[in-house]
Parts: sequence; structure tokens; C-alpha cells
Amino acid sequence: LDGRWYISRYDSAGDGALWRTDGTVQGTVLSLDLAPDTDYASAPEYLTVWTDRLYFFAAVDGFGSELVVTDGTVAGTQVVHDIAPGPAGLLARGVATTDDALWFVAWTEALGMRLWRSDGSAGGTTTVTGAWADGPVLADPRIAVWDESVYLLARDVDLGVQLWRTLEDG
Repeated sequence: LDGRWYISRYDSAGDGALWRTDGTVQGTVLSLDLAPDTDYASAPEYLTVWTDRLYFFAAVDGFGSELVVTDGTVAGTQVVHDIAPGPAGLLARGVATTDDALWFVAWTEALGMRLWRSDGSAGGTTTVTGAWADGPVLADPRIAVWDESVYLLARDVDLGVQLWRTLEDG
């Protein structure tokens, strides 16, 4: 993003934040700390560049852990959608991208571990239901993309654990 690398880094006090680097010691600086006034670290994880923006999961003041998007600036950083309202937030476990979507696995207290799809907007961030009324019960948090389809292991009551893939229209 902008010719720089972004990394999640912890400082000597144990505070985790988003840093950017040009590959030199002098060019490595704090980019964003999304929870500066709390006792916990924002701890960005699953950093993924998609549509010329950086998406990641981090603890954010007032939200808990959520999906965040940035253009690399403080002003251009926001929570995509408050998926799990409250201080705990969600627990992310995998990210993949296709041309038209950011896909991720996240656990929430309300839904358990589910596959999600986002177009980068709040209204376009939803669970993937497909053949399941409430969405698949994922047997494994890893997901993979091949030929614009997302592959995952999900548990079906009748079939047990099976390999599933999304269709082109999501």
C-alpha cells in the first residue's frame, strides 16, 4: 500500500499497533493505534490489501475487535461494520480475497464460527448462508481461494465434515 509494508508490531511495553515501514529502521514508524486510551493493545491481525486499501482485524476503542479498513492515514481509517457489538467484538480466524469480495472466518458469541463476505461497506458485510439456514458451521477456520471460489470445511448434520465451495455469485 503506497509502496510501504504494514506490520502488526508490539513495543517493549506490550502494546500492539499497526506500523508501516519502507524496509529501513529509520523508515519504520507507528501508523495507527486504534486503542490508545485502553489497557489492551489494538493488535492488528490478518493484514490484507484488497482494492488498494488495507483491511485487518483489530481491537478498536468503543467497538472491541472488528474488521477495519485504512488507506494508511488516521483520517482514512474506520471500522467496516460492527459485526459483534460490545467490548469483546469478534475473533477472526482467516481471510481470503476474490476480485469482488473480502472473505473471512470469524467467531462471534451470537453466531459461533461463520464465513463472512464483505464488499468493503457496512451494508455489504454479511454472513454467508448458502445451503444452510443460518450459515455453515465451520469445522476449520482456514479458507482458500482458487479460480474466484472460496473453499472451506464445514460440518453438515447429515453429511458430517465436507469440503464446500462458494459459487461465483457468492
